[in-house]
Amino acid sequence: LSLLRPNAPEPFKKRLSANILLTARHTDLPLRGREAEIDDLWQWATNRKEVGVRLLIGPGGHGKTRLALELCRRLERAGWRTGFAVDQWPALDDAELARIMPPDRPTLIVLDYAAGRGAVLSALARLAHDWPEKPAFRLLLIEREAGDWWGACRSLPGGAGDLFADPQICEREAMRIRPLPEGGPAEIYADAVAAFAALLRRD
Repeated sequence: LSLLRPNAPEPFKKRLSANILLTARHTDLPLRGREAEIDDLWQWATNRKEVGVRLLIGPGGHGKTRLALELCRRLERAGWRTGFAVDQWPALDDAELARIMPPDRPTLIVLDYAAGRGAVLSALARLAHDWPEKPAFRLLLIEREAGDWWGACRSLPGGAGDLFADPQICEREAMRIRPLPEGGPAEIYADAVAAFAALLRRD
């Protein structure tokens, strides 16, 4: 049973639209213009804290998912277990989840659309709360804004709320993704054209 989506791009298919091919799940185009953000997230993930929780926010289409995916891929290459929580999360009790996600290596789990996935959020927070001192565990949440739901996380039952209430574990100030500088989209488009032209020739 896999609870994390693979970090590798999904197979290239000619029949997919350009909009779909350019989404984070389907492309391995180089990350552009996000060096400061990826460095920030890398430092957060690899610091000496046993457990860490962070919220990444920003408008739709600004690259939150792509940024988190880049972090997953880089940490995976460093030996971590990483990935986005699957969309169809199964009904599991805490013991079953702990068996599937044993503390046998550093782990990063990303939860996209976190505000609308309360049950999964609670389960992952309890997993983090019960995680041993080593190896590291990181939970990265993604949403458009840190609304009332973010404050309500501190009241979650079963140890999950304690996790969000601890400033040593949970960074209360969300990381807001900034707009890309002007001129960036043209360079990204040129990279995409070259990459997909190569795929078409190979296919």
